Amino acid sequence: MLSAVLRSDIAIEISVKIIDVFVAMRRFILANAQVFQRLDTLEIKQLETGKKWFAFSKMDIEAAEMLVKLEEVLVLNSEG
Repeated sequence: MLSAVLRSDIAIEISVKIIDVFVAMRRFILANAQVFQRLDTLEIKQLETGKKWFAFSKMDIEAAEMLVKLEEVLVLNSEG
């Protein structure tokens, strides 16, 4: 720790403040653990939904391409 190396009152004070900050962070994380868990769950659901929408949009593109090909075949058959 800083106070062990510098051995001054200021170094000791800063070391205590650093420890206090880590304690406060730990309390904050523990107090909000449920919120963090819910955010993680929401993010996972959002990613899954995004994958589904991507699959649907890909299917839409493939269906549109098939319709274009079908129209081309129908036009060729009507001309022939």
